[in-house]
Amino acid sequence: MKYLIISVLLFVAIIRCISQNVPMLLIQMGYSFDDINIMWPDTYYCEIDTLNVNNIWQIGIPNKQYFNSAFSVPNAIVTDLNYTYPPNNHSTFQFSFKKPAPYFNWINMRLQFIHKFDTDSLYDGGYVEISYDGGQTWTNIINDTNPGGINTAPFYSANDTIIGGIPAFTGRSNNWQVASLMSLWSYENSFTVDSCVIRFNFISDSIDNGREGWMIDDIWFEVYYYFDDISEYNDMKEVTIFPNPLTETSVFIINNRNKEKYYIIIYDALGIEMLHSVVNDGYFQIGRYKFDKGVYFYKLIGDERKYSGRFMVK
Repeated sequence: MKYLIISVLLFVAIIRCISQNVPMLLIQMGYSFDDINIMWPDTYYCEIDTLNVNNIWQIGIPNKQYFNSAFSVPNAIVTDLNYTYPPNNHSTFQFSFKKPAPYFNWINMRLQFIHKFDTDSLYDGGYVEISYDGGQTWTNIINDTNPGGINTAPFYSANDTIIGGIPAFTGRSNNWQVASLMSLWSYENSFTVDSCVIRFNFISDSIDNGREGWMIDDIWFEVYYYFDDISEYNDMKEVTIFPNPLTETSVFIINNRNKEKYYIIIYDALGIEMLHSVVNDGYFQIGRYKFDKGVYFYKLIGDERKYSGRFMVK
């Protein structure tokens, strides 16, 4: 299928669990729909299926009576920017992501967005699905059994159903509303998932009620990972740079199975030293340093091992 790629605001940080002093990775992604020309790393992207001629999701400036403005102007994603939704429609958009490396394990994830809806109550509406196998099978996100628990407040419940008995947002919202869902992962289940697709669905029955549909803005997705004992992963890359090409949130992650102390030296394409620093705990936040566009080379020097490679700044 062909997709329109939507811009993503990506934030990455290394933090520590205060109670256990365990290194954790926080990844936050924001979708504002205000610049569809920016592309971020291919592990995080939002897609609209443009081959489905009946897909009514559109990005732009809303121009309806109730849907008359985006929450964060100018753009939102809407079930048609100008007209009411048609009968017998099923339209979707989705976004995907995957773990940056196998030794990251899920702790929890949070989905939040701001929205309005105006549908035929109990018959038409919008709902969110999740897939862990690349979209082969889907589960309504409130019925997801992979995490150890789900907090769905404020969100729709199992009792808020539309045609087909599907839990969904239905009826008419009271202006803008915040929808939020938190998944809490058990230790056992945190190992089982390495990628995820979240899909927004809008469906209508056979009766045209002249309603405006669903409008969504400022989608925010947040995932916490903790670092497993990476010494167990003998087949992993010795050095991972994520994301690469470099952004202001990029990190170096070293398979530091021997708990060595490392020094990092970075050179530009002319061999001029740009940075010389200490790497603690096997993690180094390279993105906080400013580099001009180009190709750069690094050396990682430990007590017993040495590594070298390159990265790019666009």
